[in-house]
Formats: sequence, structure tokens, C-alpha cells
Amino acid sequence: MAVKKQSNIKKSAAKTAPKITKPQSVKAEESTRVEVSKTIQAKSKKRNLIIGILVILGVALVIALRGQFVVATVNGDPISRITFIQQLEKEVGQKVLDSLVTKKLITQEAKKKNITVSKQEIDEEIGRVEKNLKDQGQELNMALKQQGISMDQFKEQISIQLMLKKLVADKVKATDKEISDYLEKNKDSLPQEMGEAELKKAVLGQLEQQKFSQAVEGLIESLKTSAKINYYLDLK
Repeated sequence: MAVKKQSNIKKSAAKTAPKITKPQSVKAEESTRVEVSKTIQAKSKKRNLIIGILVILGVALVIALRGQFVVATVNGDPISRITFIQQLEKEVGQKVLDSLVTKKLITQEAKKKNITVSKQEIDEEIGRVEKNLKDQGQELNMALKQQGISMDQFKEQISIQLMLKKLVADKVKATDKEISDYLEKNKDSLPQEMGEAELKKAVLGQLEQQKFSQAVEGLIESLKTSAKINYYLDLK
């Protein structure tokens, strides 16, 4: 009887024994660990996605900018842009540089003398050029394309030309005597079908063009002589 009673006591103790549970701090720690793990995984996926996108963009950029570094390939061998530019400098560099220097001298002189060229003046001059070309059966856009000149470049040329006309305006007038002398000197080679008035007008234009060219040449030479020009490229 004593043994049975002891057994009943153990069962009773097992039933009434408190159930052991994890402390709240441990649960919170485990929950935090899980959240941190999820966050790390999410960041890792995001980072891998960003890296993938950057790689794709990098490849696309290299392809797009290939022409910035390589201008051509010959049987797979590249010709670099640097080589291309160096060769250009040797062949036409001095001519281009002189042209840029001359433009700068002209614009500086025009500014010094308060000479400006308006958009309207440029448009009117372009209109005259277009008309002359059409009379010859040509189109301005096609003529520019054949010369490898853009419309913006053409407008810049027109602007410089108009500045020069204003700068040397007092040196290009042809006198009546000069016209008469020219007609007398070249009477055997002049077109016989043209009337006197028409001939005088044509000669006037020709003489003024000659005077303009001479005046511009003198002006530019004078500007170059008086200007302080430093060259930092050895193009010879």
C-alpha cells in the first residue's frame, strides 16, 4: 500500500508541476534575429539587383561610347580617336587654328567698335544666297551638304562676313572714274550684248569685291600684328 501511495504522489506532482516557458526576453531576441535575417536577405537581393543593373548599364555605355575612343577598326585592329586627332592636327591643325584666331580677332574688333550683326541681317543675307543659287538651279541645303557645312556653321560665316563688311565699309567704295577706267581698259573683253548701265553695275560690283578682299586682308594683317597671340600647340 505504501508503494502505491508514493506512485500517486509522483503523478500528482507531475500534474501540478509548473510548465517551463521561455522568458519574454528570449522570445524577443529570437524575433529580432529573424527580422534581422530577413532584412539582410532583402538588402542582399536589392544589392545584387543594383549590381546587375549597373553591369548592364556599364556594358551599354561602353558600346554607346565606343566611338569616343575608337574611330574605326581594320581587320579587328582599332584606330584610336587620339591617333585620329593627332593626325588631323598635323595635316590641317594649323589652318584650323589660324581660322579660329582670325575669327576671334574679327569679333574682338567688331565689339571694340560697337559693331553688331542682327538675326534679321543674317536671314536677309541667307535669302539672297538662296535666290542666287536657285537662279543657277541649285538648292542651299544641298550646296551646304556638298561642302560639309551645317546651317549653323553657314550662319556663323555669314555673321563674320557681315562684320567685315561693316568694319571696312569706308574702304570699298568704287568711284565713277575707277569704273570708267576699268571699262576703257577692258572694253575689248567685255560682253557686247550688255548695255552701258548694266556693264557699269557689273563693274561696280566687281571693283567693290576686289576692294573688299584687299581691305579685309589688310585689316586682318593689321589685327594680327598688333594682337598678342600665344600658341600652345606645336603643329609644324
